[in-house]
This record gives sequence, structure tokens and C-alpha cells, in this order.
Amino acid sequence: MLPRELELLIKIAASDGVITPAEKEDLLKKAASLGVDIDEVEKVLATYEKSTNETESPLQTLQNQLKELAQQQSTALLTIVNKEERRKCEYAFIEEKSSLIDSFILPETEKELREAYKYFLKQETLAKEGRYRNEWRQKSLECFAELLELLEDNLDACLALISDAKEKGNEEFITKTPRARQILKAEREKAKQEFQAARIEFLFKGWRRILAIVTIAISTPVGIYLKFYNEKEEVIMLPILFCAVIFMFLFMNCISSLDSMEENIYKKHNLSKKDMDNNK
Repeated sequence: MLPRELELLIKIAASDGVITPAEKEDLLKKAASLGVDIDEVEKVLATYEKSTNETESPLQTLQNQLKELAQQQSTALLTIVNKEERRKCEYAFIEEKSSLIDSFILPETEKELREAYKYFLKQETLAKEGRYRNEWRQKSLECFAELLELLEDNLDACLALISDAKEKGNEEFITKTPRARQILKAEREKAKQEFQAARIEFLFKGWRRILAIVTIAISTPVGIYLKFYNEKEEVIMLPILFCAVIFMFLFMNCISSLDSMEENIYKKHNLSKKDMDNNK
């Protein structure tokens, strides 16, 4: 039976899904200071190690490696007083961390790939050093491109991923990913063709309605003029101006309706106003 204090420390160490070698060493030291049987502690820790290693994903492996590296750096810096030596030590750990990030192999399943993508985006935001930000961003870009390839047969999922990248200000991912550019180009062409067909139908139906309204608008004032004002020639301008105002109103309404129709069609295809402008 382990002491309550040691059990609590073990649970804390295993809360992130794994007990690293550095954490294991600290726990064994604590067990020794408490006078606990080391073999018993080893058996308990082995149980945690077995359960975590069996389910460890590539992302979890990277997270554990970075966590252990940070612990090693903290321990190493505690023993170094000389500023120059500290600087060299810090630089060595920076190189090691960069190497771990660069060597990360992207997972093959969609779920793990999405988790890695979110993690890299978050780390890019949190990174203090510009170098790390660039490396996290590069890995985010690689995940984005790999996800689009993996979702090749799921167009809606691809468009949702592209739309999410736009909303988060990562349009660079789209411009640097051939698959994303290809998808957007195809969707713009579909939207353009759909709008052209809808515009023709709208104008055909709309102009018939406009013609009927204009006919009424002309005949009404002209009829009034002929009946009541046929002796005053200057009044002939009144029906003309009235018709011109009616026609201008109908024309502007038509333009507004077409713009709204185009915007709705592009939204249906997950395209933005910028995409609309680029397609004109």
C-alpha cells in the first residue's frame, strides 16, 4: 500500500496520459525519501507506462518529448551559473526542440490529423520565439494539406476546412496548397455557372413584370393628361418624368436583387466576397 502523498503525485504525473522518464525518476526519489518499497512503486509505474504506451498517438509522443525536454532544460540550467554557458545550453535546447518539431511525422487517420492541426495552430499562437512560430506554422500547413488529401472524397469537409482557415486568417495555407486552390477554382466556376443560369431566369421573368408595370405607369398619367390637361402642352413632361422615376426604381431594384442572388449562391458554395470579386 503506497502512502497517500505518493499516490497523489503519481496521479498528477499520469494526468496528461503518460509518465515520462524524468517524472518516473522524481517519483522514485520521492518514494525512497518516504521509505516506500521501490519494487512496489516500480510495479505501479509500469502499469501506467503500459497503458499509455499502448494508446500513445504520434502527437502524444511529441508532447511527451517536448515536456521531458523542458524538464531537462530546467534541471540543466539550475546547475549553470556562467552566462555564456547558460546561453550555449539554452541554444542547444532550442536546437533540440526545433529538431523534434521538424521530425514529427504526420498521423495517418483523420481524427489524429485534425488534433495535430489544432495543436500546431495553438502552439504557433503561444510561441514566444519567432523561430518556433515559423516551425509550428509550417507543421500546421503540412497538416492542412494532408487533411485535404485525406478528405479527397468529402468535398463538404474540404470546403469547411478551407472556410475555417479563412476565418482564422490563415489564407496563406490556401495559396500554398495546390489542392485548396483547385477546390476553390472548381467551386467558383460552379457558382459562376449557377448564377448565370439564375440571372437569365430572373431577367426573363423580371422584365415581363417590369414591362407590365411600365405600361401601366405610362398609360395612367397619359390618360389623365389627355382627359384633363390636353390644352396645356407643358404638362406633357409630368407623365414622362413619372415613367422615368418608375423605371429607375425598377432598374435599381433589379440590380440589388441580382447582387443579393449572387452573394447567396457564393455563400452556398462556401465562397467569400473576395472570391466573388476574383471571379469577375
